[in-house]
Amino acid sequence: MSHSFTKLWIHTILETKNRQELIDYAIEKQLYDCIREELNELGCPR
Repeated sequence: MSHSFTKLWIHTILETKNRQELIDYAIEKQLYDCIREELNELGCPR
């Protein structure tokens, strides 16, 4: 039986209109850690 494997690489860039800062510096690290944790749980490589 034949198998085929596919890798889909996605590069995400988050940016706001006019580069307006919407993420408060007080929670920035916590937010990025949460996103990183979710991606790791989904099996996304770094």
